[in-house]
Amino acid sequence: MSALTGLLSGFPVKPVEVFEQGNQVTVWAKSSALFKDEVKDTEMEWKFEGDYTVLFFLNEKGQKIERIVEFVDSAKSMENRKLFRRARENLAKSVIDVKPGVHHRQ
Repeated sequence: MSALTGLLSGFPVKPVEVFEQGNQVTVWAKSSALFKDEVKDTEMEWKFEGDYTVLFFLNEKGQKIERIVEFVDSAKSMENRKLFRRARENLAKSVIDVKPGVHHRQ
């Protein structure tokens, strides 16, 4: 996630539904990426949405997580990669050297 710090102002993940059964808890969640204005351009729609299902397996007493399994919508993830690639390109283009050691935004 640290590689995305320069691109994003936030990455909220919100649970949609939570299911409990025995020692297993399943969470369906949605996320969105909030891109910083300086990495956006007008050629793309800067809307990122992710869908996740996370299974938590607890110990017999239900007090500790023993295992986590996460499922991600891979088709959406591949689409969203285009946004992150474009944001990196835009960020790299926005910094130009006017004088050695001095950086200015266009």
